[in-house]
Amino acid sequence: MLQNFAQTRFNAFLIHLAFSALVAFTIILAAILIWYPDYFLDLTGAKKIFLMIIGIDVCIGPILTFIVFNKAKKGLGRDLSIIFLIQLSALAYGMYTITIARPVYIVFAVDRFELVQANEITKKNLNAASEKKFRSMPLFSPKWVGAILPTDKKEKEDLLFGSIGAGVDLAQLPKYYKDYSASIDAIKNRAVSLTQLVKFNNDKERETSDLIKRFPDEKKYGYLPLSGKKASLTVIIDKGTGQPIEISRLNPW
Repeated sequence: MLQNFAQTRFNAFLIHLAFSALVAFTIILAAILIWYPDYFLDLTGAKKIFLMIIGIDVCIGPILTFIVFNKAKKGLGRDLSIIFLIQLSALAYGMYTITIARPVYIVFAVDRFELVQANEITKKNLNAASEKKFRSMPLFSPKWVGAILPTDKKEKEDLLFGSIGAGVDLAQLPKYYKDYSASIDAIKNRAVSLTQLVKFNNDKERETSDLIKRFPDEKKYGYLPLSGKKASLTVIIDKGTGQPIEISRLNPW
């Protein structure tokens, strides 16, 4: 009797685990493919959200099922429903957080690229965009754009105080967004020699050496920093066209 009971409980645990893992990993895989390629996980800190989804939906839910499951128990359906609601709530919260924190723009601002997430742009600032196409945020992969500093002195001062006080800088203000092509000359002029990466990555000698071997011509290739909330990476630039070639995990400074 006890053996049959334990086997039934274990089967319930396995079924719940398999179903939870399928749902959670499908959502995580889709989010990574669409919004969070591996380097964006580092920049945004989204790993914590994914770990929360795995921890609650894949681990805790099935464990609770294993604890409460007993075919002979009155109220088993109620207990399982509560567990399901806890999982569903955690999954909904995780999906919501992933969506509002998704990367939407890679903005060239003054001397670097900045990764901007959806929750960094307020509705007010979005509506104030100078161009209609920047009044709604991309739903899928982030777009490369440029942000042009205002020429008006008062506007520059407001921008400076806004970045100090409210933490809203040029890159988070669609009002100043332009097509990437508008920043091409500035990007080419600001691009730094790849050899500079050597002194910023003393612990990654092999990686820097391999990168320089792949892009040996200093006149043709350079790099610019890519800043995010949690980390900074390196964007390799074609200095002839100003176009990004790839994103590297090397420290840009």
